[in-house]
Amino acid sequence: MAYVVTQKEEIANSVDKETLKKVLTSKKVYWSNGSRIKICHLSSNSKEFKSFLSELLKMSSDKYLNIWRRKLFTGRGLPTKQVSTSSQVIDCVKQNASAIGIVSKEIQTDLKVIKL
Repeated sequence: MAYVVTQKEEIANSVDKETLKKVLTSKKVYWSNGSRIKICHLSSNSKEFKSFLSELLKMSSDKYLNIWRRKLFTGRGLPTKQVSTSSQVIDCVKQNASAIGIVSKEIQTDLKVIKL
């Protein structure tokens, strides 16, 4: 189970599994309002994030990291923000209106939460 958190209702209404996969693989980098998407998630080495990638996106953490290495190396992507705790993911999203965060458990927050 995974949860996506965001500040804006319009973003929350537009996120589904397919959109999230496009965002996480840098195939979608802007929201419909034109703002650049910022991604915040637990460390790609964490058990929770590996489980999220495997279950929801059918992707290994190695494949995910390789996608981002290519994007960064070619200058076509901005790095994701990787943090240690779900509360740090929440803080990251609170600091950026166009950010989405991925957490592994439902948490109490004033942000919009989407259950996937």
